[in-house]
Amino acid sequence: MILLRPKPAICDPAYLLYVFQSTQVQGELTSCASGCTVTGIKNAELRKVRVPVPPITQQQIIGSTLSAYDDLMENNRRRMGLLEEAARLLYREWFVRLRFPGHEHTRITNGLPEGWEQKILGDICDDIREMVSPENLEPDSRQRCRLCYHG
Repeated sequence: MILLRPKPAICDPAYLLYVFQSTQVQGELTSCASGCTVTGIKNAELRKVRVPVPPITQQQIIGSTLSAYDDLMENNRRRMGLLEEAARLLYREWFVRLRFPGHEHTRITNGLPEGWEQKILGDICDDIREMVSPENLEPDSRQRCRLCYHG
């Protein structure tokens, strides 16, 4: 393992992190990597890798800007995860547990709300092109195999 400590007067650590993630530097690192079983880079080879070095103030701006974008993207990823989970829970609540808005006043007959009916998927779809492996489905969706819809 090699530990790099950027010289504070010459190189901003956040900037250097993004430089190392760039395709240009990744290509240089890949070209100087060696090893049969475990690929690695020798310290002497790492010292020869060329990196762009603008003035320190520009590096700080670049590093902080890219860091802010990374923070925004991570925040959005978390939000998307929460929204996806909310959608799954809402689907489960409405269509698996049949607790949709107004369910208190709807009669359930043979496992279906009044006014709903079961249809064969081929009768309501023109073409089925994609196949999904059952292992990729959520457990709750595997329990309810029949398609229900409000007709």
